[in-house]
Amino acid sequence: MARRLLKQDKEKIDQLTTKIESVRTTNSQLEERLTALVHDRDDALIKLQRTVEDYARHRDDHQATNRAWQNTEATLHNKINILENALEVAKNEISRSFVDGFQGAVEQIKLIQPDLDISCMGPFKSVVDGWIADEE
Repeated sequence: MARRLLKQDKEKIDQLTTKIESVRTTNSQLEERLTALVHDRDDALIKLQRTVEDYARHRDDHQATNRAWQNTEATLHNKINILENALEVAKNEISRSFVDGFQGAVEQIKLIQPDLDISCMGPFKSVVDGWIADEE
């Protein structure tokens, strides 16, 4: 009976030893897998940090480029305004010069022909089909 109990105990010990070895093997595999996962996580975190830094750099570059374009646009709008004002001044000067020249010609005609009726003449009239007409 004692031998049988010893034999059963030995079998149980062998079974437990086999289970312990299996658990140790599984534990070792899980530790290796955990180490690999930690390594993968660390790599992913490093890549994520680089991506965040790249995004921030590109965002800052984009904002700087946008500010430069906005400054350029504002400068061009200012130049357009200056040129439009200069154009208006030039148009006014040309018109004034044209009217002054016409008035000078009228004065010369009056000096040469004081009795000539030139009331139908005007600086903004033209000859159409042999007649003096208002410009359209």
